[in-house]
Amino acid sequence: SFRLRLTLSVAAAVALAVAVACAIAYVVVGQQLHGQVDSSLEAQAALLSQSTVSPALRARLGGPFASADTYYWQAVYANGAVRQPQAFVGMQKLLVTQVALNAAKSKTSTVLTTMTVHGIHLRVATVSIVPGVSVQVARRLTDADVVLSKLRKWFLIVAIGGVALAAVLGALVAREALRPVRKLTD
Repeated sequence: SFRLRLTLSVAAAVALAVAVACAIAYVVVGQQLHGQVDSSLEAQAALLSQSTVSPALRARLGGPFASADTYYWQAVYANGAVRQPQAFVGMQKLLVTQVALNAAKSKTSTVLTTMTVHGIHLRVATVSIVPGVSVQVARRLTDADVVLSKLRKWFLIVAIGGVALAAVLGALVAREALRPVRKLTD
């Protein structure tokens, strides 16, 4: 019937609007969270690339992936060899990427990538430090992942609620829009 089609059209329009709004908000929040991590990684990479690494700096950077605010780093040589600072010796190494090898072979700007090491989701900044050596600085993405996971759940609830509300409103709009037609046919 025309009333059902009108109800479904209004419901679909509102549902689409809610879904688009949720998707845009999710992408914006994700970019903000990753942007904060990226900025801190770039700062640490710049710090490591501009000076010799002192024991005080190693202590400040902390152990690998102990918390979301802890950085881990390793040197990558052009031949693919990896050297960990003394504080990290014996701990899981980052994957040696082509980006790290290229940075070791020639001077490059900081490159940001994402990887998973032993199930830990990481953001990694890679930068050349001296000819033949690059450094990979990593930070967990756990906090960002948790926030984005919660957002997905809430946005799903909002989207389902939006569709239900849209269906109810669509039925009301259709009923009111067709009232004059009903009066004419009665």
